[in-house]
Amino acid sequence: MRAWRTLLEVWLVLGGTLATSACASHPSGASRASRASAEPSPPDCRSDLRRDARSLEEVADSAGLSAQIAANWMPGTGRTVASLHYDSLGGLDTAHIWSAFLPDSAGMHLTRALVAHFHLDGIPDHRVDLFLGDEAGPRVRRVARLQMCGPKWVDRGRVLERLSRESRALGIRAITRVTVYAFVHHDGTVEETRIKRTSGDPAVDQAALRIVQEAAEFTPGRIEGFPVSMWVSFPLTFVPRK
Repeated sequence: MRAWRTLLEVWLVLGGTLATSACASHPSGASRASRASAEPSPPDCRSDLRRDARSLEEVADSAGLSAQIAANWMPGTGRTVASLHYDSLGGLDTAHIWSAFLPDSAGMHLTRALVAHFHLDGIPDHRVDLFLGDEAGPRVRRVARLQMCGPKWVDRGRVLERLSRESRALGIRAITRVTVYAFVHHDGTVEETRIKRTSGDPAVDQAALRIVQEAAEFTPGRIEGFPVSMWVSFPLTFVPRK
């Protein structure tokens, strides 16, 4: 299954400290980042898509939107959801659409429909999540929140082993922390890494990048069950040899 993504890839920042034991932490802020829910994610990363307390009519010409989506709906499109993000002035910042089997041409039509029928004001939380339709056809409605899940380590033990080996090779004498940004593709591969928070030691920073690039394998991040590409933040801790 592939997820159709439009305009921009999803940006997601997750916290996760890896030292002698691993634990999850809440994400730090990022100006253009979405956040995963603090609540435990369901195994398949799909929510029940409950309706939002505020109606779609508050922010869109819902009748016009429904008609335009219906006119451009493709047979076999499958479950399709969308998220719109607005800037602080109420202007549309990004529009994302995810679908199991949505042709690119149909995706562009749906994106144009969303942009055309939504107001550029009246968005109190700067984000609107939508359910556009499923196998039965288009059924546009506003939903409370899309389920978002970040990439996960496939083998934490392998990463911990590499951390220990790098700590010995570097002669680490005090607990040293560094945070790595990684772009994890929707197939779980890592395309790019960079230092988000330096340890202050270039050698340690380079070791952290090597660990994420070479030792880390990931399951992809998901939104409502669809694999998506994400930027992810990984804090790593180098511990002195006992």
